[in-house]
Amino acid sequence: MGRSRTGFGLWTACFTAVWLTTAGLIAVALVGWAPAAGAGVPSAPVPVAAATSVQPVQPPSRYEAVRDEVVAKLNQSDPAQALALLQQIVNQHPDISRICHPIAHDLGHAALEKLGYDFKKAISYQDGVCGNGYLHGVVEHAVVHASDPERALHTLCAPEFDGSCLHGIGHGAMFVADMDLPKALAFCDWFRLPSQRTPCAEGVFMQNFEVDVPGVKNSTWLKASDPLYPCAQQAARYQSPCYYYAPQYYLSLHPDRYADGLAWCRTAGRGAVASCTMGMGSRTMKYNIDRVGFAEAQCATEGDWSLRDICVRGLTSYYMVHFNDPRAGTRLCAQLTAAADVASCKAAADAATGSRD
Repeated sequence: MGRSRTGFGLWTACFTAVWLTTAGLIAVALVGWAPAAGAGVPSAPVPVAAATSVQPVQPPSRYEAVRDEVVAKLNQSDPAQALALLQQIVNQHPDISRICHPIAHDLGHAALEKLGYDFKKAISYQDGVCGNGYLHGVVEHAVVHASDPERALHTLCAPEFDGSCLHGIGHGAMFVADMDLPKALAFCDWFRLPSQRTPCAEGVFMQNFEVDVPGVKNSTWLKASDPLYPCAQQAARYQSPCYYYAPQYYLSLHPDRYADGLAWCRTAGRGAVASCTMGMGSRTMKYNIDRVGFAEAQCATEGDWSLRDICVRGLTSYYMVHFNDPRAGTRLCAQLTAAADVASCKAAADAATGSRD
């Protein structure tokens, strides 16, 4: 399922038929469940001709398995129950937090379609699960499927122009622009206030650095040889959000290399190291939400105390996003061991008025 493609409902209906016949494979792909004793055993061997002419059904990826499970719940009930199921899955399998934000986007797409593209009704179900991914997905899908997408980019979030809604606008701008980064940022330029342009740009750069999501086209504004690209080429007002999300791409190229990633952030230009370090701290927490001690240890590899402080602030920022609770910061601080890290965590938690996924 592509985020910018039409016909989600038809696709889901077709895939559901496959889902019902391959549930055992999907369950194994998702959590390693074993089939019931004696279930699914053929009563006769498959003819050789059939075995050589029919390709085996491949189980979906873990991303697809979780996505299709929550979309199936949506189709059976409503967005609230689907979001509750997604939260349950993340709680039971914390490593799903690595991929749950784009899954929540897809759930937002499906909900908007199920509700007949009633935008206000769809966002009434908004939930902070997975960094407000559901809201972002509803917004971007509404933009892409609007009769005038460019106008929708500037009107859907009015009059409040809430930051999370504008973040979704940024994602949507990338789809409207067919993953053309400069064109997408031009839509953000329309907003006059920095408090509106910045969250829009954050959505743009998060989408730019998000790669290999099933059914979604990768941006061409990426260089594996230089994961910081194209941040240095951006206008000054957009460099900070670019460097903040660049670690997302770095970690897709170097999975679990968090300490190396912090060293890599030091190669960013002057004034950019802090944004990159904050982003690396955020990604470290996102990908290790159930391993607080491990996440803290990654920040501890940073020998510069000022950058270690920033890294811990990144951990705290994402922890609060993940649990959608301002008190989550206090809970995280209680789990840290180094006194300096606890102080950094408390400062970040006290200062937080909003956080980025």
